[in-house]
Amino acid sequence: MGLDVYHIQLTLTPDDKSDFFPVDFVDSECNVPLEKYAKFITAIEQGYTTSIDVKGVYYNIVGYQNKWMNDVFYNVFPKYMFWGNREDFEFAYTCVADEWYIDEFGIDSVNEMRRYFKENFVDKYDSEKSLLWVSF
Repeated sequence: MGLDVYHIQLTLTPDDKSDFFPVDFVDSECNVPLEKYAKFITAIEQGYTTSIDVKGVYYNIVGYQNKWMNDVFYNVFPKYMFWGNREDFEFAYTCVADEWYIDEFGIDSVNEMRRYFKENFVDKYDSEKSLLWVSF
């Protein structure tokens, strides 16, 4: 199992209807109160043979990264699975690569990964609907 870091934005009109989380799961794994995202909580029909409604949130993926994060990131971000403050996104950006990555891959590759993270995570952050989703 490796690292997966997503920038997701909550929505009522997802690109893919299978992209959702049950509310109780998000609430227990988020560093901000779920009430902040109340307008996105909806009843989601689940089940193959019997249909039940589950309260949840749909999302669209805005950015994805599966490597290039330094040790500081691994020490800070396991506390929660979801992070919702702009400062969380900005701090994660400071954790993209370090000297080891520069030595191994070169400064051009590191700068490209930093540019990607800034453009797809920090610059596209929306205080109303963005979450940083971290999975190890």
